[in-house]
Amino acid sequence: YGMIDLHKHTLENDLCDRMSVTYKQCSIDKMKILPDHNVILGCGIQYFTKESVNEREPFYDPEKQIYYTADCFLDNRSELITELSLQTDLPDGEIAFQAYCKCGTGFLNRLKGCFAIGIYEKKTNTFYLFADHTSSRVIYYYFDRERNRFFFSNLIETIKAANPAGSILINEKMIAEDISLPLFSFLQRPEESAYCDIYKVLPGTYLQVNDNGVKIIEYWNPVKNRKTWNATREEYEKRFFELMDQTYAAIFRAKGQVGLTLSSGLDSTSVAAMAAP
Repeated sequence: YGMIDLHKHTLENDLCDRMSVTYKQCSIDKMKILPDHNVILGCGIQYFTKESVNEREPFYDPEKQIYYTADCFLDNRSELITELSLQTDLPDGEIAFQAYCKCGTGFLNRLKGCFAIGIYEKKTNTFYLFADHTSSRVIYYYFDRERNRFFFSNLIETIKAANPAGSILINEKMIAEDISLPLFSFLQRPEESAYCDIYKVLPGTYLQVNDNGVKIIEYWNPVKNRKTWNATREEYEKRFFELMDQTYAAIFRAKGQVGLTLSSGLDSTSVAAMAAP
């Protein structure tokens, strides 16, 4: 979570506490907050993997003049470590940062996994907010145009807490539609939330925020980028099992034991049967 004053005004002293207290309801192993003049960044780290113990987000890189925070679980960390010539014990958030430093926003074409990443470039006074391909880490954001302040968080309550009481109103239209036509708003306006002017970063997109406002940029769309394979049934099956094995290898680097929630359907049961060995 965090906020940036794009006028570069110094932020109020109590904002850190008002924002961080909303995360006390979450199961977090380490909470770190970085307040610096016109920037506040926070990150609640959960120790899912042995590498995550070494995560240091949020942080500021004085050489590159970049503020960085991330919630990141990469499926292709080994591939990126080799490609970028990095140390093998680097945490996922650090790997993503190094990829950004080398490729800029093009690093999204190299990341595979679950991630929500915020980057503020001090030199250009530009903030970037990246969601992964399926927006598995839901990110909410709010842009106060009058004060030129941008807020973001995985929790809506954090954004509300950082703004004056009563300034953010309930989105009555969306709630009415959800009651009368379930899923209508979600399908027609998936970026909206239950509060006016608080939006979600959509899957496969990122935001570029500066004095000109908020620009939404799409970097991945499975419908537009559909691939046609002229393969046999046996080749499809082989590729499917290869991808499943790679997925298990990525998930099973967990710091502790791995559990699986089973439904009464075939999907989770098949996963359990294939993962058990």
